[in-house]
Amino acid sequence: MGKEQDNIFYDEVYKRGGSGEKYFKDPEDIKVYFEIWKRAKSWIEDNNITNIVDFGCGPGHFSSILDSNIKYIGYDFSDVAIYSARVRNAKRPNTKFISKNLSKYKKVSSDSFYTGFEFFEHISFDLELMEKLDTGNELLFSVPNHDSEGHVRFFDNMQDIEERYSELFDLTHIYTVEYGYKKKIFLYYGERR
Repeated sequence: MGKEQDNIFYDEVYKRGGSGEKYFKDPEDIKVYFEIWKRAKSWIEDNNITNIVDFGCGPGHFSSILDSNIKYIGYDFSDVAIYSARVRNAKRPNTKFISKNLSKYKKVSSDSFYTGFEFFEHISFDLELMEKLDTGNELLFSVPNHDSEGHVRFFDNMQDIEERYSELFDLTHIYTVEYGYKKKIFLYYGERR
């Protein structure tokens, strides 16, 4: 099992571009993640979501594929990721990126839709952050079934995900992408109880 890493660790990862320099690539060229982002985008469009708060936005890949009319705020504690996100989304007037440690997140709006792709497995305070959402708030998120240096947890299967998060959310499995040797990423929708 990995361990929770600080912003300096992630600044270095984003400076190097990550494994295979994927963070320097266009979203559609990051095959595994793009499958998740594409499904999430479709779900957002089908449900007429117009206001998104994204936890752990990284270098702004997901926001760059969204309809430009969507109001979007992305949070990440890596200054390098936030800089990259701002550059990648420079021509998107409805996007905003904020460098912030989300352990100190204070909710400012109750009408937002929340996302978190490949983020909650990296933080020890996932449940505490999710508890800050109001009853009825919605969250679209993805988590993996495999370990990594920066993972504090991973989920062997969908039952593990549901056991961890079903006290806080009514959950619906949306999609699973499989890649590599038995690796999976699970995409879920949840409505806060």
